[in-house]
Amino acid sequence: MTSLFRLIKENSSIRDWHWLRMPGKEFSELIQPFAGGGCLLKEFSSPLSSVARIFLKTTQPELLIVAEPEPVSPSPFNYNGDRLTVGFVENSAVVKTAASILSINPGDLKSNTDSEADCSKAIRCLLSYALRLSEGALIRKCLQAVQPDPRLEKEGTELFECLTAKLQTVFNADYLEIQLLDPSTFWSDRSESWSWIHSSSSDFQWPVTVSSEQEWDLYRTGKMMIIDEITASTGITIAEKPGGQRLNSGILIPLIYRSRKLGILKLFFARQFIHTDIEAQVLDQFQDGISRLFDRTGAYLRAQRMAMIDGLTDLYNQRFFHMQLRTEFQRGLRYHSPMTLIMIDIDDFKLYNDSYGHQAGNKVLTWVARKIRSSVRDIDFVARYGGEEFALILPEIKAEDGLIVA
Repeated sequence: MTSLFRLIKENSSIRDWHWLRMPGKEFSELIQPFAGGGCLLKEFSSPLSSVARIFLKTTQPELLIVAEPEPVSPSPFNYNGDRLTVGFVENSAVVKTAASILSINPGDLKSNTDSEADCSKAIRCLLSYALRLSEGALIRKCLQAVQPDPRLEKEGTELFECLTAKLQTVFNADYLEIQLLDPSTFWSDRSESWSWIHSSSSDFQWPVTVSSEQEWDLYRTGKMMIIDEITASTGITIAEKPGGQRLNSGILIPLIYRSRKLGILKLFFARQFIHTDIEAQVLDQFQDGISRLFDRTGAYLRAQRMAMIDGLTDLYNQRFFHMQLRTEFQRGLRYHSPMTLIMIDIDDFKLYNDSYGHQAGNKVLTWVARKIRSSVRDIDFVARYGGEEFALILPEIKAEDGLIVA
């Protein structure tokens, strides 16, 4: 179905439009007093769309209002409930051009009377007020998403699931990827090439690749990129599932706080959205807020890790191990679930250390630590207990199964 707003936005001669999203019921209540037989606004229908509503002020100065359901002109933002995309323009020349593009014939306009002038002022005030309300609601939604959360104080799956939930309340993207320059800050055993991906369908399970030139440009300018339509020229490569849905539009947000580059937030949508000027402005503010959230979370996790991580092996230290052991033991008692504890000691380590030196011994410790960490699940707890001793906590694992791991 043709979107009238897409036709309007694609025409460079049409300018000075104001755009907002509002519930359909609220729009009907706003328009009703001014529309109908003999009223200030006359409703037209366009052969280009069977769902859009078009209103024209029948007296000078002109006012053109277009409203169409959000599915026809969808937003990148996640608006709850029934929504209309509403646009209005007061520029006389633009009204005439837009009327021609929309294939409506406004006829001859007459001069307004004193009473009509008052009505004209009232509807302009109402539309401006609705515009401010729409902007305010969107800003509040974005501000709520970048507020601190206790779940952001724990690295790993819980942290990224919390970030995903926050972002999805704002965008409802079909594909979401958090690509970080230093993933280990947020998940200690993740490599530089790792990124967190969340998708709404198996059709979008493969990573979306952004060209190195595009990434460099995002970091250089520090400005987000809104992609209304993904084409070969956008520098984005999407591996599509044969016969499946495809991603048609997207937003790339460089995460930069106080000139410190943190990563790129990738949001892609199966729907080909149409963004308004207000939404672009709010996205700028959201970029600053979400970058600050990532920076603050990373700083907290680094400080927290310094207190509980062994500096040599990057495993948990003995002090934190005892705290975690107590927690897991109490959880096991409460839910009647098993737990396995494994203690590991490197044989003849002192002899090796004395023979080849402490630096060689440190290499052995870090090598063993990596081997242990890569041999167990993400939810298993691995610590350097002291010297050449290591300790593992395996939640929900019976002793006989723990013996296999050991």
